[in-house]
Amino acid sequence: MANTKIIRDKIISIKNTQKITKTMEMIAISKMKKVKQKISISASYLYGIKKIISHTFDSTLKYQCNFLYERSKVNTVNIIILSSNRGLCGNLNYNVFKKAISLIQKYNKKDVKCNLYLMGMKSILFFKNYNYANIQQVINLDDNITYEMLYPVTKKIINSFNNNHCDKLFIIGNNNTLNKVKPYVLQLLPLASNFFTDIGYTKYNQWDYLYEPESMLAIDFILQRYVLFQIFQLILENIVCEQFCRMVIMKTATENSENIIQELQLLYNKIRQYSITQEIIEIISGSSTDIN
Repeated sequence: MANTKIIRDKIISIKNTQKITKTMEMIAISKMKKVKQKISISASYLYGIKKIISHTFDSTLKYQCNFLYERSKVNTVNIIILSSNRGLCGNLNYNVFKKAISLIQKYNKKDVKCNLYLMGMKSILFFKNYNYANIQQVINLDDNITYEMLYPVTKKIINSFNNNHCDKLFIIGNNNTLNKVKPYVLQLLPLASNFFTDIGYTKYNQWDYLYEPESMLAIDFILQRYVLFQIFQLILENIVCEQFCRMVIMKTATENSENIIQELQLLYNKIRQYSITQEIIEIISGSSTDIN
């Protein structure tokens, strides 16, 4: 009976763990839905900015905006690295760090300085253990993150580019396409050469805005706001990826625990059946002895 007690205790323990993994799965689903709602609102705002940019550039296309043109020489690169605050999300962070190290090594070979802006506790811990010297700023990414909370940091990063303290700005994170999480490296500044194609720019707009004091200041402000919100959007998408990975892992853990419980239950029944059979044999043997 000692064996059955051990197995019964294991089953109870695994069932308790199963409750925890199921709860964590449901929490991840709930958080993911909330962040997706934020993404939907942010995407609508970003689309509105793109429409304004499309019309604004119809009259200011000759303006040499600082955000649009590659620098003749690259001396310093700023890199935003997105990660999760917590674990239990598979290789989500590992893939991002792998991309980040590859990009850093690429520019270090060219004697280009790489400044890191770390967002998420896991990236902070990783690069501090990595003993990387050029860590400029760190920030924890909470599920309840807002644009206002990020604004001081993102504004500082963009001003660094605008004031010629850096020549390129990259962001490294994860996106979720067709329920597949993949890491990416995206150049935020200068804006890509196909930027106007992506925003739907056309030369035949029949109307224009009235600018006060002038269109050049307006386009600088609008492009800056566009990049700020793009960073916010990518951070939200990375949080969705984190919760999606955690949901999948917890779901898998719940299913695996159910399989283990079934196997242990079967083993428990076999041992119990064997024990009962042995008791019956002993009773029959005892009865036979008494008759004799």
